[in-house]
Amino acid sequence: MQLQVHPSGPVRDPPASGPAHRRARRVAAGTAVRHRGAVAEWSDVARYLTTDALAHLATLGKDGGPRSVPVWVGIHDGLPDSPGGSTDDLTGGQGLAFFTEEGSVKDRNLARDPRLALSVTAPGNPLSMATVRGEVVTRLTGEAAMAVVDRISHAYTGGPYEIRSGFVAFLVRPTSWWANDYSEG
Repeated sequence: MQLQVHPSGPVRDPPASGPAHRRARRVAAGTAVRHRGAVAEWSDVARYLTTDALAHLATLGKDGGPRSVPVWVGIHDGLPDSPGGSTDDLTGGQGLAFFTEEGSVKDRNLARDPRLALSVTAPGNPLSMATVRGEVVTRLTGEAAMAVVDRISHAYTGGPYEIRSGFVAFLVRPTSWWANDYSEG
């Protein structure tokens, strides 16, 4: 294996056969998009997050183990400024937004550790999917949270969320992402 220098760190050439080789061919063909060491276009991932597909959010529990739950998710423009080394320039300042009940296990897990992972499949095509890893940068409560809740609800239901209190919304800065449509050759 050859070791290449890449702006985000060293990248090894994939072997000439096997899963890594097939993955590298998909990247070269433009059907796979990854961040951190390969081709990455945020817009290819963001398109999965502007549908009414349920996403699966993984947080870290009190014992350090993963906990995955379905959530509604949306794109959020204008994340707060981040201290150096940000991926904001790669996402055009966009991040993720989702909400949950205040005091829920998700809320408590993210208060303890803001890191998360999220996966989503395209509506009607479970072989087309994206994943995002990131970190919560803002936790909103009250009317600020309800503005995010209503915006996300509108994407899923066509209108504002019926329950009007008891929610928190999270704004997430993506740190890495990947997308692929396995239904394409």
